[in-house]
Amino acid sequence: MTPLHSLEDWLSWQETISPKSIDLDLSRVSKIFQKLNFVRPNYVITIAGTNGKGSSVAMIEAMMISMGKSVASYTSPHIHKYNERIKINRKAVSDELIIAAFKKIEKIRGGLELTYFEYGTLAALQIISDACVEVVVLEVGLGGRLDAVNIVDADACIITNISRDHEDWLGAGIENIALEKAGVMRRGKPVIFGSLVIPKNIKNEAFRKKAKLITNPDNYKFNINDNKSWSWFGATNQRMNLSLPNMKGSHQLKNAAAVLALIEAIPEITLPDEVIINKAITTIELSGRIDFRNYAEKKWLFDVAHNIESAHALVKTIKQSQYNKCITVICVLADKDIEGIIKLLVPIVDHWVIVNLNTARASEVRNLQNFISKYSQKEISVGGDASQSMQIADISSQENDLILVTGSFYTVGPSLKWIEKRIDECN
Repeated sequence: MTPLHSLEDWLSWQETISPKSIDLDLSRVSKIFQKLNFVRPNYVITIAGTNGKGSSVAMIEAMMISMGKSVASYTSPHIHKYNERIKINRKAVSDELIIAAFKKIEKIRGGLELTYFEYGTLAALQIISDACVEVVVLEVGLGGRLDAVNIVDADACIITNISRDHEDWLGAGIENIALEKAGVMRRGKPVIFGSLVIPKNIKNEAFRKKAKLITNPDNYKFNINDNKSWSWFGATNQRMNLSLPNMKGSHQLKNAAAVLALIEAIPEITLPDEVIINKAITTIELSGRIDFRNYAEKKWLFDVAHNIESAHALVKTIKQSQYNKCITVICVLADKDIEGIIKLLVPIVDHWVIVNLNTARASEVRNLQNFISKYSQKEISVGGDASQSMQIADISSQENDLILVTGSFYTVGPSLKWIEKRIDECN
């Protein structure tokens, strides 16, 4: 094994040893996990679902900290730096901590193969164990039942919603996907389902496992009071005149309502009052999720929407915005519903800029061009990498135009880096 010094060295090496195809099986990662001597925190919360997982994690983090509790989180993927995946009290951990965890895993791994995600999950759990926090929040990477985070039993979980995504791995259709995501449920523990439309397999698995299924509107609900406030009604509590979440998009109220339902459902934790809730939800920032930036007298909107439901939410937000023309910088991964996403964006886009991403998972430029041309007569530019594409969008736009950057984390991450650098140069 070549000596590994930096975090980048370790991550690059992990990619070389990772199995070429995803093998959804917990046996390998479970064997290594048992050797880590994981110290379980007081509460483990698992977040599954198709969309809204990252936002829900961020809300729970903020809420717990506002309540005076220490909290760790593990999420994926990241926007800028790998360190963002592992946070202690909302702060990304250091390179040194991650490397130390990697070294421990490598020492006990033996001949067992691990995927890139499994390696990272074990490292995160080791770091979280050492941090001795009260609460840990784990975001499912893919599915639920056979996802690496599911080696830790949850005291409570949220399944945000179910829509069609990752069907190659989770099975075709909503019910098959729901069955996989229901795998995070545990006997006797609360599970909050955050969407109004509940697949049969969510109900069936909750019944089979004797989990406490909590749904909207049967067990909790929320009302929008006006443009500045909302109210929440739970099983035994209500909270009135709450501030709107700092994160943009009407769907964030649904996420916030599910988070409050989760906290109410944990017997040992008292649902905080309005002051604490407002303090939490008005301070949350999450890069790349309905993320507006201002530069050169233009609006720039970054969103990692990569499936039909998230694209719906994105378009809904854009239609509520004021702008002249919309220039869209886009690349979508090859295994996504590219055609469906393009069709949703067509009514709002005046100029397309296609990013040629340097990853094997990205859709070919020609493929994107064909889908766009099928449904749109608007101009199409091919921009090379994210930086070059952003320059094209900047040059092609004028004051009061909207530049939308979307399609994947791989598109949004480097594009955000580009805009942040230019904003810094102006300050």
